[in-house]
Amino acid sequence: MMASGLLSKLVYWRSKIMAKKFKGEDGKVYVQKKPIYKRWWFLLLAVAVIGSLATGGGDDEAATDTAANETEIAANETETEAPAEAASSEVPTEEAINTFKADYNSIAIGDSLSNGEGGMTYDAAVAKYGEPDSNSESSFNDTTTKISTWTNVGGKFLDTLVITFSNGNATGKGFTGFSFNSDAPEATLEAFNAVPTDGSYTFDQAIAQFGEPDSASESLFGGQYNNIVGWSSNVKGDFGANFNLTVTDGVVTGKAQFNMQ
Repeated sequence: MMASGLLSKLVYWRSKIMAKKFKGEDGKVYVQKKPIYKRWWFLLLAVAVIGSLATGGGDDEAATDTAANETEIAANETETEAPAEAASSEVPTEEAINTFKADYNSIAIGDSLSNGEGGMTYDAAVAKYGEPDSNSESSFNDTTTKISTWTNVGGKFLDTLVITFSNGNATGKGFTGFSFNSDAPEATLEAFNAVPTDGSYTFDQAIAQFGEPDSASESLFGGQYNNIVGWSSNVKGDFGANFNLTVTDGVVTGKAQFNMQ
């Protein structure tokens, strides 16, 4: 439609500016020259230039819209990535882990045969860690056994703390869900197989070789201290590879592994 209008105007002006003839004083016929802006080819060129400018303007608007859309997409991507950054702040720090380990080691346990006398009381545990997330209780003769579980101790990272009470006194304790920071080399099946269970290898040696365990289950019964400790991080092997050592009165007396290499 626009091209037809321009063509009509071109024809109109062409008819208006057709070359005129006149006779001079000398009797000769002359052709009147037209200014360049009245020449037909000049008008055609002007129409073409105007058309190209109109088309170029549309491209500039499209480019502007594209830039605006890209800016909006980038802003949305930034907003989407924000939660991931917040989640990373929940990773346990070495200070938080060491604080928990110190608190855990301070939990005294008593002998089950003596109703846990000398062990941390249930009331003291509640005062320290708050009400347990779960309790399991049973009674036999004059002994009441309660197993209490706390999760997310301190609210800093995932973990589980379990304390067993006999008549209100702690006789056992344990923890799971930790990956303690360790400079120890990766635990291999070869290193695991080399661990002796004849009483010549101590728990302190195990910590020096493999680092702090990721889980533990400790108890005192008949004057004998028993602890099953496990490692699930920094272990070479297939998915879920882990191993544990049975410690009796401070020396390794048993071991087991899963999927190690």
